[in-house]
Amino acid sequence: MNSSFDYRKAFILNTLAASKRVSVNKLAETLDVTPETIRRDLSALEKQKQLLRVHGGAICYENPVTEPLFVRKTNIKKKEKRRIGTFAAKIIKNGDTVVLDSGTTTLALCECLQQVSDVTFLTHSLAAAWCLNKKIEQKQLINCQLIVLGGTVYPEQRSIKGTLTERMLASFKVNKAFISCGGINEQVISDYDLEECQISSMMIEAADESYLLTDATKLGKQNFCTIKPTSSIDHIICDAESDERWKKFCEDERIFWHRV
Repeated sequence: MNSSFDYRKAFILNTLAASKRVSVNKLAETLDVTPETIRRDLSALEKQKQLLRVHGGAICYENPVTEPLFVRKTNIKKKEKRRIGTFAAKIIKNGDTVVLDSGTTTLALCECLQQVSDVTFLTHSLAAAWCLNKKIEQKQLINCQLIVLGGTVYPEQRSIKGTLTERMLASFKVNKAFISCGGINEQVISDYDLEECQISSMMIEAADESYLLTDATKLGKQNFCTIKPTSSIDHIICDAESDERWKKFCEDERIFWHRV
């Protein structure tokens, strides 16, 4: 077997194109080389931006892209987000203190929320704040309090962020945090915007329990900015069942996976 780098490179990239993920051990066995050789090959290909290394192998490389506009994102996987939001809304109980990020999946949670009382909501999402305020005004949420984090408004994402937002957020401790993401793999939870990621990270730190709301299209992906190591989250709520790899990871890290 021709085991030159060029041959291995072509084989690795072709396998990755077909399966979206490659394993170091499987490649080493198939190509009859050591795992160390494959790791060096993957490192070289990562430097060429042809793939992205993850624990035990590699996934497809994705160029950092501009985050889609909020209105467009609300129409992506709308049914799946609704199911995730319906499930997550039931986790919020009377008397909770809850922080929500500015994702469209967390907005779906707000839209599905009904008949809770004495809950304090904290968010930097203008869309979530508008939705929650309407429900409070219409008495769908009883004796609930809404706190909107201050800072610079970004109309295209309907969110507030920046140093002032982070300073205000640092003043709070809550029961539950609900965050969304642009991608998640076994190493990190990630998204597009550095400031948004910092806010989501602080929300996880501020909460006794943290919930990641994600549809299946985000699994195995990594975006430009890191929110937190995946091991830092307590619960994952997803529209897909966890496969064997995710089951083992969640068991090892004591993360609860909720299929909706």
